[in-house]
Amino acid sequence: MTFLDYATIFVATFFLVGLLGLQSKHVQHSKYIAAALTSMAISVSNFVFVHYAATGGALVLAVTAVGGAMGIITSIYVHDNFLMKDEDENISS
Repeated sequence: MTFLDYATIFVATFFLVGLLGLQSKHVQHSKYIAAALTSMAISVSNFVFVHYAATGGALVLAVTAVGGAMGIITSIYVHDNFLMKDEDENISS
């Protein structure tokens, strides 16, 4: 595998896990359109992830673990600080 392959698997895992976390928040808050669009993005990320992870070894596993961890942390931060910010302002008004 090349550096580009490892970068691709990192990015795919980052988005896959991040989108799964974001999807959970969308479902929890009944955001139907956002949940549908997120599902499509999850499918693309999952396709890329499976393509590379199926042929990878221990280094691919390590890259996916780090990408997933960073993806979920980013997802929670973006949701709580940017996506829910508008709703919090509407509730307090």
